[in-house]
Amino acid sequence: MTSAKWQKYKEIIAGLQEYDEQLQNLNKQVSEQTIKDAFMSDFPCPPSKSTEKPKSVHQLRPGDINVIAAMGDSLTAANGAEASTLIGVLTEFRGISWSIGGDDDITEVHSLPNVFKYYNPLIYGFSTGTGTENRANSKFNVAVPASISEDMPLQAEELIQRMREDPNTDFYNDWKIITIFIGANDLSGWCDNEERFTAEKYEANIRDALDILHSNVPRALVNVVGIIDITQLAKLKGVICSVVHLAVCPCAVYGERIEQLSDLSHQYQQMIEKLILSGRYDTKEDFTVVLQPFLQQSKVPVDKDGNGDLTYFAPDCFHFSLKSHAAGSVGLWNNMIQPVGSKSDVWVVGEDYQCPSEIFPYLYTNLNSEPDWEPLYPERSENYLAESNSGKNGMSGVHIVIAAMLSMIGVILILLVVFMRVKVQRLQYHAI
Repeated sequence: MTSAKWQKYKEIIAGLQEYDEQLQNLNKQVSEQTIKDAFMSDFPCPPSKSTEKPKSVHQLRPGDINVIAAMGDSLTAANGAEASTLIGVLTEFRGISWSIGGDDDITEVHSLPNVFKYYNPLIYGFSTGTGTENRANSKFNVAVPASISEDMPLQAEELIQRMREDPNTDFYNDWKIITIFIGANDLSGWCDNEERFTAEKYEANIRDALDILHSNVPRALVNVVGIIDITQLAKLKGVICSVVHLAVCPCAVYGERIEQLSDLSHQYQQMIEKLILSGRYDTKEDFTVVLQPFLQQSKVPVDKDGNGDLTYFAPDCFHFSLKSHAAGSVGLWNNMIQPVGSKSDVWVVGEDYQCPSEIFPYLYTNLNSEPDWEPLYPERSENYLAESNSGKNGMSGVHIVIAAMLSMIGVILILLVVFMRVKVQRLQYHAI
């Protein structure tokens, strides 16, 4: 939604506060602990880190990532993620955002940074706590509520500036993950202005932002998360849902334009997929862009009555609840370890984190997903490093055996020389 529509949205939320007590009594929001009991568990995967800092973005293991960042709108700022009241939806719970929140750890909060924290506890850039994009705890979460695709180039420039200036990062040498999720507000804006929010303009805006990152950010893998079909909101029922949807995105849930908006969602998806698969961002060995499509064909989970399950949404029936943020992190991570061309475009209720393949331990990119791809920079094995390290502190077992064999050969040669000299001397004596 545009800034004007966001202001209108805030006014509507303020006017609906009388429903807050009723909302809580109806228990349409599950408690934080209930969500944790259902979703949270120990991360199931073994450690995975390269023996040396990788030179190629196509040979990144999870433990190689040093910096994490995100761009987007209120769905990345995590508006209302832990809200139990309507007015609480205006709070940005950045610390639990699915793509960039870093509160606690993976056993407490499911988020992409907490996955990477498991592999590298020193990873930097995730947001914590609550607050706007301008607060220090936001770090490299530059998402701004009400943003549209037109805002992505500016967010890209802001992110680059933050990463360059932060003393905790080595801008040129740290490997980075940047996640972009934008488009829900473009689709909502189409209801009021069809010319401004075409698929072509959406693609051009995303392209401009990616071009900026491509030209200026070394050592980065950029995730672009495919937009969801927002006409799925029609499955969410209730007085509050109806009022908010009517204000935010009426043509997604009412009238004859629902099918048109659904088609536009798919056009957005197709245009971005074509852009990313064009090879435009595969011209450098240390930078790439990957489409992560797990939301593109996803459906709103339903309750026992067949209606949209409101526990996945904040009290406004629009933003994600903690439950959806947890689910989103699972879908995103699993996409990252699936090859391009075989990535899931549907998030499944109850899905859990998967582990990278032992055969192929890298994060998948467009290039390394090709059947004939081979690593440009062969990795040294763990055994090689162990032998090298032992050589610094003393000989390894292999070296000891070789040294012993050489010593034995030396002794034998010496004995042969002595024997020959004695024999020669005896021959000389007998000749006299």
